[in-house]
Amino acid sequence: MILRKKEQLAIATVLLSSVLTFGPISSVFAAPVTTSWDTDNVTITNNVGKADTVKVTGLTAGSTVNVYDKATGGKLIGTAKVPTGQTEVTVTIANFDVAGRKVYISVVAESTASEFTVEAEAKTDKADAADVASVNNVGKADTLTVKAAVGTIIKVYDSETAGKILGTATVAAGKTEAIVSIAQIGAAETKVYVSATEAGKLESDRLEVTVAAEAKTAKVAASDVVAANNVGKADTLTVTAA
Repeated sequence: MILRKKEQLAIATVLLSSVLTFGPISSVFAAPVTTSWDTDNVTITNNVGKADTVKVTGLTAGSTVNVYDKATGGKLIGTAKVPTGQTEVTVTIANFDVAGRKVYISVVAESTASEFTVEAEAKTDKADAADVASVNNVGKADTLTVKAAVGTIIKVYDSETAGKILGTATVAAGKTEAIVSIAQIGAAETKVYVSATEAGKLESDRLEVTVAAEAKTAKVAASDVVAANNVGKADTLTVTAA
C-alpha cells in the first residue's frame, strides 16, 4: 500500500525540523545537527511478503533518516544515509505489521567540519645551568644536584640524544632539589646531559653539564723535599706537606 501525501502527513511526524545551524565543535568528528526538510517528500510503502519502505526525497547528501516507533524515546526501527551525490534515500523496515500504524521520522545532517589546531603536549622547561651542581668524587659516587619543583624527575645521560641513563632521582615532597648519584662519571673532565620531567608534562630537552675532573693532589715542590744519603744507616727523604 502506497500512502498519498495527506495520509503521509498523519503518519510521518517531523521530530527535528529546525533550520540548519552551525556552531563550534569540540569533537574530532563533525557534530550532528538538525536540518529542515519537507514532510511532503515522504513516501511510505507497506509491502506484502517483503520489507516495507520509507522513502524521503529532497535531502542533502550525507543526511541520515531515522524511523522510530514513538515520538520520543521508543525504538529505532530503521535508518539510512543519503549517499554521496544523491538527494534521496529509502529506509527498509522488516514489517509495519498493521495498517494505520504511526511512525516518526527524523532527518539529521552533519555540519561542515570546523578546523581546530591541537596544541603540542606540554613540555617541561629545560633545566637552568645555574640550578645544576656537580661533584666528581674520588673513591665514592659522584653526584649532580638539580633544583626543581616537587615531583620533578631528573635524569642524567651520557649523550645529548638517545644514549644511556647514568642516573635518575625525583625531587621529594618538601624538597627543592634532587640529588642524582652516579657510581663513576669519569676521572677526567666529562660532559653529561641533564633532563627534567615535571608531572603531567613531557621530558625537557637536555642540558649539557661539564663535570670537572676528579680532584688531584698537587705535585710536590722540590723545595719541600729534603734528601739525606746517610753513611752506615738508612737514607731518608723528608717531604713537607699539608
